[in-house]
Amino acid sequence: MHLAIDAVGIREGGGLTILRGFVEYLSLRQSGDRYTVFVGEEGIQIPRFSACDVRIAPFGSGRVSRIAWQQFGLPVVASRIKADVVLAFVNSGSFFSPLPQCVYCQQILPFEPEFVQKFDLSIRLQLRVQKMLMVGSAAVSDLVVVQTRAMGDRLSSGCGGQRIRKRVVISPPGVALNSGIGEVSQCVRSVSERCRHPTLLYVSSLGVHKNHPNLIKAFGLLLKKYPEASVVLTIGSKSQVYPDLMAEIDSLVEGSPRPQSIFRIGTVTPTEVSFLLRHCDVAVFPSVVESFGLPLIEAMAAGVPVSASDRPYAREVLGEAGSFFDPFEPLSIEAAIDSVIRSPSMRRDMVNRGLKRAKAFCGDVSYSHLYDIIAGIVRSSSGSRIDDSLGAARG
Repeated sequence: MHLAIDAVGIREGGGLTILRGFVEYLSLRQSGDRYTVFVGEEGIQIPRFSACDVRIAPFGSGRVSRIAWQQFGLPVVASRIKADVVLAFVNSGSFFSPLPQCVYCQQILPFEPEFVQKFDLSIRLQLRVQKMLMVGSAAVSDLVVVQTRAMGDRLSSGCGGQRIRKRVVISPPGVALNSGIGEVSQCVRSVSERCRHPTLLYVSSLGVHKNHPNLIKAFGLLLKKYPEASVVLTIGSKSQVYPDLMAEIDSLVEGSPRPQSIFRIGTVTPTEVSFLLRHCDVAVFPSVVESFGLPLIEAMAAGVPVSASDRPYAREVLGEAGSFFDPFEPLSIEAAIDSVIRSPSMRRDMVNRGLKRAKAFCGDVSYSHLYDIIAGIVRSSSGSRIDDSLGAARG
């Protein structure tokens, strides 16, 4: 099998983590398969091996360029290199693919209208275009892979119901349960040393739906009970994309009883996430919209109790291993976190449940499932071509 993976537009975050994990899994397979991975720019750190050719897409990685590549460039290039199947790894694929195509959806925000309205006009337009591309490519692709049942339900209802639902397959992403050794920046080490306990950790990029303001409000309430508490956020102190949101966060931090206990450290590497988890007491995840939530699995696998939004994605991923709160109510967030901090027996139970739960999302198991889905498309397509050829011969 020759698999072409379109990863143009993947730069960081959960998407890159999943891409790296899947490609690393492919590198360990003993097979005659070949792989071509298309990325949008130099410097994308994914595993290299002899059977895998990593190429820079000729159209670039800008939004308009990415759409042009996806719709027109990719079908031509994938056919030219004689790929057997295309894995569209960036939520949508080509409307005109001459090859079997599997779309891997990692973004559900375009199908959450109540949150889309919270963004400014430019981002709303981007999300509208993204939804159009996702709906269009889902209608013509062989299969659409989603990460949770909740995501599949939302995507199916947004794409026309039963017609698309038959093509939707649930395949949760995997994470490495044993983190590899890597560099941890001095900045991250310094923050860890300055944190006082209990320490909260929220691993997330910046976004309206990520709900940082309510977490900071809840942290202010928590400080009344734990004056030495700290919270670490993996966001920076500036944002060109969300200037109003950053201004709100700045104001909340400055008005906090202990602004020096709120650490904004910017984007971190997977190794640094593992390091921070080893030095925190509770992992919090107040996001209101997620396709999956990889940090939930990372925290459980690290033996850290998780307190998260009472939303379908978090319930599905955490099961009975988490504590839950109303993400729109700082009092509820504070109460859930406080209950975890106060009760050693509750923490032990959550850690034990979490370690068992995390094993279900082991990278090898998850990525093997994704590979089998793709290989099944190739087998099905090959069978169809054979049937078509026999039919033509009989005719």
